[in-house]
Order: sequence, then C-alpha cells, then structure tokens
Amino acid sequence: MDLIGQITSPLVLVQLGILLVLYSLLKVFLFDRYADLYDERQKRLAQGSEGVQNIAGEVEALTGKIESRLKDARAEALKNRLAAREEALKTEKTILDEARAGVQVRLSAASKELQAQTETARATLEKESRRMASVLASKLLGRQAG
Repeated sequence: MDLIGQITSPLVLVQLGILLVLYSLLKVFLFDRYADLYDERQKRLAQGSEGVQNIAGEVEALTGKIESRLKDARAEALKNRLAAREEALKTEKTILDEARAGVQVRLSAASKELQAQTETARATLEKESRRMASVLASKLLGRQAG
C-alpha cells in the first residue's frame, strides 16, 4: 500500500476523528480553563505589582516628608539651642557684671574703712609716740618734759 492508501484507510480516519474529538474536549475542558486561569493569575500579578509600586511610591514620598520634617526639626532644635546658649551667655555676663560691681563696692568700702582705720591708728600712734617721747625724755633728762 502506498502512503495515500494508508491515509484514507478507515482505521486511520477513525483514529483521526477520535483524536479531533479528544482534542476538542480537552481544549474546552482543560486548555481553555487553564489559559483563563493563567490569564487571571497574570492580571492579579500585574495588579499586585502595580499595587506594590504604588505603595513603594507612597512609602518613598512619606520617607521624603519625614526626612524633610526631621531636617526642619533638627534645624529648629539647633536654632533653639543657639538662642538658649546666647541667652545663657547674656545672663552669665549680667551676673558677672553685677558681681563685679558688688565686689567693687565692697572693695571701695573696705578700702575706705581701712583708710579710716589707718588714719585712726596713725593718730593714736602719733599721740602714743608723743607720750612715749615725753616719758623717754623725762627719764633721760630726769625732769618732767613738755
């Protein structure tokens, strides 16, 4: 038998018919459903990927905002620290100036008191030295001096 005779034989035609029916049934019940499930899965993956990208974009935007706020907060804290330091330096200067003025007043008062005591002591010593000179002169001369 030749090739054309074999193709047209009834057994081959029946087998070909069974194969076509089987292919049609498999296509309807298996292949199409699998293709639909596969397409649905691809759609969900694409949607999930878009969702992840959207969330990543939101996270990045929020991270940028947080970093910006942190930068602003750090700048504000630095500004506040510098202002507090400046205020503390002014307060320190005021306290030191007041203390110096107080010390100067007490030093001046102490100096005046010391000068008054010196004058009193000098006057007392002068009187005492005259009295001692008189006593000494009396004893040396043997008579009452002055």
